[in-house]
Amino acid sequence: MHTIKIDISDNIYDNVMFFLNNLPKKDIKLHTQKKLTEEKLTDFFHSSPLQDITLERNKDIYQDRVNF
Repeated sequence: MHTIKIDISDNIYDNVMFFLNNLPKKDIKLHTQKKLTEEKLTDFFHSSPLQDITLERNKDIYQDRVNF
């Protein structure tokens, strides 16, 4: 038995899988693996609900909640 690894575009994936699934089961073993999408850190921040929040401070030293 031989092993083949192929990268298939989303446009033809269903067609290729249909073809492979119709081959004799005793002659082929399918091992599918979904493509992992690369998430970038910037994508996270673009879709974050916190993107409209602005953080500002009135003083250079924060002492409002410090009690001695």
